[in-house]
Amino acid sequence: MKVKFLNFFAATALVGMFAACSGDDDALPGENENPGSQKASIKLSFNPPPLFNASERQPAYAVIAMTDNNQVEVVSNKKVTLSLKAGSYFTEEFEMPSATYRLSSFVVFNAEDKVVLATPHEGSLKGGELQMGLPLVVDGKAGGAIVANTEVGQVFVVEDAADFGYAVEVFGGKSDEVTLVSFSASVNVGGFVYDDVKPSVLITATDDEGNSWSVGRDIEGVENISIPTRFDNYYISWTHWGDIYERELTREELFEKRAVKLEGQKAAKRLKSETEFMLLAEGSKLESHVDYIYNEEGKLARRDFYHFNHDTNEWVLQLITWYEYKNGRLDNVKRTMDNTLLDTQQYYYRSDGKVSKVVQTGLNGGQEAVWLYNSQTDTFTGIRYSFDNGNFFTYHYEFDKGNIVSEYSGVGGTAGSSSSQKHYDSFINPHYLLGITDYFLRESSKNNVNGQTQSYAGSFPIYVPGQYTYTYQSGYPMEKQVKYVGYQNPTATYTSKTVYEYEN
Repeated sequence: MKVKFLNFFAATALVGMFAACSGDDDALPGENENPGSQKASIKLSFNPPPLFNASERQPAYAVIAMTDNNQVEVVSNKKVTLSLKAGSYFTEEFEMPSATYRLSSFVVFNAEDKVVLATPHEGSLKGGELQMGLPLVVDGKAGGAIVANTEVGQVFVVEDAADFGYAVEVFGGKSDEVTLVSFSASVNVGGFVYDDVKPSVLITATDDEGNSWSVGRDIEGVENISIPTRFDNYYISWTHWGDIYERELTREELFEKRAVKLEGQKAAKRLKSETEFMLLAEGSKLESHVDYIYNEEGKLARRDFYHFNHDTNEWVLQLITWYEYKNGRLDNVKRTMDNTLLDTQQYYYRSDGKVSKVVQTGLNGGQEAVWLYNSQTDTFTGIRYSFDNGNFFTYHYEFDKGNIVSEYSGVGGTAGSSSSQKHYDSFINPHYLLGITDYFLRESSKNNVNGQTQSYAGSFPIYVPGQYTYTYQSGYPMEKQVKYVGYQNPTATYTSKTVYEYEN
């Protein structure tokens, strides 16, 4: 993996020149000058940066390049050996025609041909950390012995080349051929697939020579990432809802289909209870409590609703909802109060397993909810509710990414109408994991509502939900606060708090 911290030693750039004299003190200026007729004997020098471990990364040679004043390369990939004297490294001498040059590349390797140090180019990421980067002037026009000092920084992997302003090949790497690979992710939570997740993904690639490459991304939907193809193994680590998942792929596995589906598994937490409070200036006030009870198959069997009696300071069981199943599907729902049956909802299904209708009978009469599907696409569009007094209305639903984002009612024989648009977070709705298709689809969204707008005609509520605040743990809500505002008087408000408890 690429090391992010590099140390540089800021040495003073100095060119020392010892020019051979012509011996003619009376010569006019320029009389004996013949550019190129003399030779310059050049050495390059550098001091190792602080914390450089020379015992493990001992410099052995440098590969250099130089240009003339016209930026024409006159020295290309020249290998010069290094020697250590009084704490500084010097290249071997090499002769050049007397002229002014520019050092355009300086890369240091150890005896195993691994790059360990380099002088960065001005304008590169690492060049900004030096007093002077490449190109460096080497003034050899007077000829003679020239010692030019340069500055170097540590290189840990060949992929550091870009940070120094070099092509990766100069550091001994291979030119990257890249291929776009699409990444998507989903998490299976106890059999319920959440495919609209937004994980943080780290992709790391390695080869047999110890080189590595990595990139990190936050994925939303399908994300295309450019991946170099020259590595042998690719490791993918991704996190979501606090869980870490890992996957290893070979080059062939990664690039064969150029699409990776990251699939995580997460055990479902069963909702044990909910307790609702009213938040007042003097403190919280208990309001209601719901217990969830499951059968041997893990399906919801009962939902017991309690109201808190502040006069007696105790919970009072008000309503029990019973759930019965047949052939693995919800068959009927019954509600009782004080052992008295209030109503029964009987479920009917199509041959493909989709709900066709729910028929309710009870003390307050009968009604029927018929599920509506598009005649061409067979997608669910809404529910028509009919009552035994002849009235009816239709609720239209729009889903997006597994959530009900729009509802509209009022088409039919009733006078009132309403509509709402809802927004959601990206966390687990514990009611959705109950697997219940309820009469009004209150349990049918994967995520939790965190905002909505609504409108009403005719009769209207006194308060409507305004602001939502959640506390989460491992993807589940632990606490929810909802600030309610007056529908016609927004200055009238109150806040409720719901605390969720889950089975171990």
